[in-house]
Amino acid sequence: MDQFLGISALSGISPNFRIAMERAGSVDSEINSEFTAVGINQTLHRIYLNLSCSISILTPFQTVNKEVSTKVLLTETVIVGEVPSTYYYYDNLGFQDVLKTLN
Repeated sequence: MDQFLGISALSGISPNFRIAMERAGSVDSEINSEFTAVGINQTLHRIYLNLSCSISILTPFQTVNKEVSTKVLLTETVIVGEVPSTYYYYDNLGFQDVLKTLN
């Protein structure tokens, strides 16, 4: 109330509002998988659950529509492979540059 009237003595005092909520609609979900290199012989595998829904907030003055989405990490695993005898890192080079290096 103090923010509304500017009187700090009214801090912590607020009017009571009754709010009724009703759910309607549905939630869309999608499972995504992601692989990331984390070392010479290791790969990080993550599985995510993407959730999204459209909500409407009804007030006496207006209706607000909002899209809400979130990404939840379900699992994370490090896959370990064999250590190679040789290793070349060509991530930022083009195909022709790789050929020049190998020749």
